[in-house]
Amino acid sequence: MKIKLAAVNVIMCVVFLFGCGAASDKAEPPEKMPETVNTGEKDVREEESLAKRLCGKYSCHVDGEDVDENEVCIMNVITFGDNLYAFCGEAMEDDSDSLESYSFWAAEFIPDDAEVLKSTESDKAEVTELNFSIMSNLGKYWGPGDKGTITLTDEGLVLEGFSSQGYFPAGTFLKDDRVEDVFPYLNKESREEDSMLQGVWVLEDETAPVYLRVDGSNFQVYKKSPEKEVYFAAGGCDIDGGEFSGTANVFGCGGIPDEWSGNYKVDGDKLYLTIEGETLPEELSGAVTLNRLKEEDIHVFTMDEVKFNEDSFGFYGAESDLFEHQYEDGFYGIWTSACKDREAAEEEAKKLEEMGYDSYVCYSPEWENMNSDEYYCVTAGRYLSEAEAEDEIQAVKSAGFKDAYIKNSGKRKDTKTGDSDFGDE
Repeated sequence: MKIKLAAVNVIMCVVFLFGCGAASDKAEPPEKMPETVNTGEKDVREEESLAKRLCGKYSCHVDGEDVDENEVCIMNVITFGDNLYAFCGEAMEDDSDSLESYSFWAAEFIPDDAEVLKSTESDKAEVTELNFSIMSNLGKYWGPGDKGTITLTDEGLVLEGFSSQGYFPAGTFLKDDRVEDVFPYLNKESREEDSMLQGVWVLEDETAPVYLRVDGSNFQVYKKSPEKEVYFAAGGCDIDGGEFSGTANVFGCGGIPDEWSGNYKVDGDKLYLTIEGETLPEELSGAVTLNRLKEEDIHVFTMDEVKFNEDSFGFYGAESDLFEHQYEDGFYGIWTSACKDREAAEEEAKKLEEMGYDSYVCYSPEWENMNSDEYYCVTAGRYLSEAEAEDEIQAVKSAGFKDAYIKNSGKRKDTKTGDSDFGDE
C-alpha cells in the first residue's frame, strides 16, 4: 500500500552526470542522448556499468478497479559512481508533455554485491529497496527495506519482487522522457570552467566519506552513512577566479532550492574549500581540505554495511518487524504482573510507559519459558542480557513495583500475536 503524500511539484533535471532518458511510445525520442560524462553513444554505453545503464526516466500505468486510468507511477533513476538511486512518484497523465508527481519519495537500491552494479555485462541486479521522503518521514527510512530484482530491457526496466511493501506495481516501467527531473538547478549547457577544479574530490570522515564532483559548472555533493538515508545534492554554479555561487537541491526533498557560495584553491591533488549552504552536510562547514579521487574509486555501498538502529526510521517504520526479530530467541523481562484480563495488563503497561519505561505486554502461550495458560504478563522493557535487566530492576521496584522479578521469556513459539508493545506508541 503506497503512502500518499502532500501534492508537491518537484521539477527535476534530465541533465544528470550519468542520467539518460528515452521516450515511451507516447513521446517522441530525443534526436540525441542528453549530455553525460560519456558521449551517450551506443558503443560507449555498452562499456558502462549496469548502474549507469539503468539510469533514465520511466513510467508504468497503475491497474486496479479503484484507480484512475490516467494514474501512473514514475521513476527517474540516477547514480553517484555506481551507487543506484531513484526519484519515485505518482502522477496523472493529461494533455501536457510532462509527468509531474502529486506524491513522491526517494529510493535507494543497495546490492548485496557491489560488483553486480559495476558489471558491464549483466543486465540484472538483485537489490534491497530502501525508501524515504522528507514529506512523509522527516527523511528517515520507512522500514528496513524490501529485496527484489531490477532487469534492464530494450523497453525499460522490469521490477520483480519488492512485494512486502508494494510501492510499485509489478511489471515493466517503460522509458518515458515526460517524467520530471531530479535536480532542476543544474546548468543544462556545457561550459568551460576551471580545469583544475574538475573531477571527483573526497573528504574522509569517521562515519563515511563526503564526495564532491565538479563537472563543468555543475556541483554534486554526496554522502552515504551506514545508519541513515543518503545525502545527495546537486546544482549549477558560476565559477570565477576561485569563487563560486549557485543553487542546488537535495535528493528526496523535492525541488526546494538552497543557495551555495564559497571559494576554493586547488594545489595539485588538494582542494582547499569553504562553502556555505543551509542544507550542506556538517562535514563541509567551514574550511575543509579534500583529496582528488578517480571516478572508479567511489565506494559502492552494500547491504552488509547498512547498520540500522532505532534512529534510522521515522514514524512509518517505528513498528517495523526489524526490531521484533531480535527478540525471537527470547529476552529478559522485568515482570511486574500477570493476569487473565488483557485490558488490565495494558493499563499497567501504560502506567509504566508514563514513568519512562519501554513497557511490553507478553501473551504467555507464545513464549517457551512462560506459562502455557493464557496470561498477559507485563514487563518494564525487554533486555537482551540478564545484566541489562539487573541494572534496571531496582529502579522499577523503587517506582512501586516491589514484587518485580527478572525472567527469560524463552524462544518465541507463535507470532499471531497477543503481545502489545507500548514503547513506540
